[in-house]
Amino acid sequence: MNPEEPERLGVQNALQARALLLVGFGILAPLVVLGILISSALDDLSERVVRDQQILARSAVAHAEEMLRDDLEGLYGGGVEPDSPARRAALLGTYRRSRLFSSVFLLSPRGEILWEEPADGHRGDHLFDFPAAQEAVATGRRAASALTTLPNGARRLFLFVPLVDLAGKTTGLAGASLDPALPAFQALLPAVQTGEGITTELIDAAGEVVATTDPGPGRTPPVGAAFLLPLLQGRRAYAGRVGEDAVAFAPLRLFPWGVVVRERAAHAFAPAIAFRRQMLTVTPVFLALAALFTWGAARSVLRPLLVLTRAAERITGGDLKEPIPTLPDDEVGRLGRSLETMRARLERDDRRAELLKRFLSAQEGERMRIARELHDETCQTISALSFRLESALSELPAGGARERLVEVQGLAGRALDDLHRVIFDLRPSVLDDLGLLAAVRWYAARHLEPLGIKVSCEFEDVESRVPQDVATAVFRIVQEALLNVARHAGAEDVLVQIAAGEKALLIEIEDDGRGFDPGSVVQPSETGRGLGLLGMRERVEILGGKMSLDSAPGEGTHLAFEIPIPPEVRIA
Repeated sequence: MNPEEPERLGVQNALQARALLLVGFGILAPLVVLGILISSALDDLSERVVRDQQILARSAVAHAEEMLRDDLEGLYGGGVEPDSPARRAALLGTYRRSRLFSSVFLLSPRGEILWEEPADGHRGDHLFDFPAAQEAVATGRRAASALTTLPNGARRLFLFVPLVDLAGKTTGLAGASLDPALPAFQALLPAVQTGEGITTELIDAAGEVVATTDPGPGRTPPVGAAFLLPLLQGRRAYAGRVGEDAVAFAPLRLFPWGVVVRERAAHAFAPAIAFRRQMLTVTPVFLALAALFTWGAARSVLRPLLVLTRAAERITGGDLKEPIPTLPDDEVGRLGRSLETMRARLERDDRRAELLKRFLSAQEGERMRIARELHDETCQTISALSFRLESALSELPAGGARERLVEVQGLAGRALDDLHRVIFDLRPSVLDDLGLLAAVRWYAARHLEPLGIKVSCEFEDVESRVPQDVATAVFRIVQEALLNVARHAGAEDVLVQIAAGEKALLIEIEDDGRGFDPGSVVQPSETGRGLGLLGMRERVEILGGKMSLDSAPGEGTHLAFEIPIPPEVRIA
């Protein structure tokens, strides 16, 4: 067997699997999207059922509060005195008008019954022992009790309204009892035909059902108090599924009561459940047909795709020399020709980028070598010369020769300073010691501020996300831009901004100088005009970034650079 045959078969099998996957995805994706849309529509239908129940619950709350509010307002009438003829007359009138109240009464702040109608209805009931009564006294706000069983076996709900004098002090309570067994109380829930199987219930402060639209013995068990109490205490609405029921809850604003609308989930969501079952039945058939068609389509394009796969692997491996074979004039053939065009461009760009990268790398290396030699040799020589001049001066008497020697010593010192500046420009040590941002700030202050140009630097913390080789290249780009400002812009203010996006380093340099026509420097002139912009652009392209220039005569100049951040230092 040919030793290359196993590899070829492996590539062919991988390509076939790939084609099967792509074609299969193309067929199955619409089916999946359709299934998602249908599922979403069914979910919307289910949510609509629950929302309709929520609307019914809120409507029932509004109806109950309207009936309660009319009678509740009567408990506040009769002035500010807790036990006066006017107060009793107001409560008596409220009792006679009300269809809900079984009795009305007045309590002292200690819970003593001062008056009630009908008389002797609650003499032994200890009304002030109810937490709701104590709450009304303590908070100065109306309160309602849970359903309570009296000593005589009757079941009642009690309402308490604090009576407050002109000084704001609670002087007693006005109250009323409600009998849930009365038809008028059951009428708190609106008699609306809400649909078969739907039950509406009025819940008291303890989570117990006190009124219902389905009082029959065969009704479904109510929602448990353990679920309802947090909703009652927090006065929060709810719509969703609880156990086997679709439940909507809405709280009353007048008292810590609420309305529950519920329906068996199997009945409420019956259309959605039936449609899902149908989908589960027909889906395997669709999947089988899709798999058959996918296999046939993959077989028909396998051979040309295998050629493209091999070519792509060569390109990925860096082999850009061998052209892609001619393929049939179809979609795959057009893909092959596009890939061949890309290969040719990559080959050309790769050579150019490699040459530029080597050139710039050699340039940086040469800068470092020259800076090192100047520092280790020339600077040491001038320093030694300056030291010897100092020694000679100490031995010369005052006179013309000494003055000339002093002048020579000053020239040597200035030469040493100038040489240090050259060394710093060739390879600023601040770039290696303190990083990119400090080096940019140092260079701007050193070369622009002595010219009277105000420099503003706005930097984010990007040091940890910029490798050393990228930092060096970015510094050279900024260095060239600021050098152009110093030489040509005639600016008064310069703004330098450096920030890091998710995947790229963003650099902006803006000045208010004389500006220029960008079209005039597309190609460098014989005088060297435009070489700086060309160098910046080439460095940016080597880094895989983008450069934009915005300028006009008299309008200043704005330069923007976007430099990719290597994947290994990107923020996840």
